[in-house]
Amino acid sequence: MQTLSLENFGSLGAQAVDINLQTASDEELKELGELVLNKLVVYVNAENASVTPERFQYIQTRWGDPISSDAGKRLEERVKKDGWNKLYVETARDMKAMRKDMLPGMIRVTGIKDKKGNRTGMFADGELDWHSNQQSDNDGYAPLIGLQGVEGTEGSSTEFLQTVDALNDLENDTRSEVEQLIAIHSFGADRISRGTSKSQALITNLQLVPEDNTEMPVLAIAPNGDKGMHFPWTSIVGFKDYTQEEFEKLFNYLVEHLWQDKYVYKHMWQDGEIVWMDQIVTLHRRPGRDTSKRLLHRMCSNWSNIIA
Repeated sequence: MQTLSLENFGSLGAQAVDINLQTASDEELKELGELVLNKLVVYVNAENASVTPERFQYIQTRWGDPISSDAGKRLEERVKKDGWNKLYVETARDMKAMRKDMLPGMIRVTGIKDKKGNRTGMFADGELDWHSNQQSDNDGYAPLIGLQGVEGTEGSSTEFLQTVDALNDLENDTRSEVEQLIAIHSFGADRISRGTSKSQALITNLQLVPEDNTEMPVLAIAPNGDKGMHFPWTSIVGFKDYTQEEFEKLFNYLVEHLWQDKYVYKHMWQDGEIVWMDQIVTLHRRPGRDTSKRLLHRMCSNWSNIIA
């Protein structure tokens, strides 16, 4: 499969340039899946990727099973504990709206509102800083996300950061230390999703960081075997067995090391494009806050049909 490298993404990332997603055979789709698996972030441009949501779903399910977040179940648990309140009612409505008329495993990511002024999608407002899907959920990892640009995406961007080269570039002593680190995660809307509404912040909380003080290893291995860092620093509040001073020193060093241009690819959207991205050793963010016209379809899945 003919590919082009992504700017500022080191040894990883690719644009697949010689595949038409509408007419591609299952064998060609398997080859594309293997490219995504190995390159971690891959996109197909609008000319070759303008397909229906049904076709988008079909393509990704050639590679693995759809995975849905447990955020709805977690909201139910909070309701049982606290009873219904205004925030929970609004959050439940938003959760239902983002899945309305969508195919299994797919949700809307949009700030578009309905005629009554209600939100119709997830991540509807505010800025989304560096994160990964279910970033501190030990049980709920969906290792792959596909994003389909449906409408109103021109001029907007998503940035991707890969940690494989970043880990390899560390000095030996620092790398050895990082490979033993256990990060402690807690949710803070001001860190992950600044400017968002309370209900959208709660959805982000329930999906990305459902339990405060969750411990997760920093060393991560992608499904293709690549070693990198699971380091969504927007929820990391400590390192196990480190003092606050020790944590802050190493944490600040790693954030500065990771957030270098050579590890970050900025994707400028066009309607019709599809981007697939790993969720284990990459991060992504939405730098802009205006999503009032942008509509993306998002699908999460595993690699069960590619990796035996």
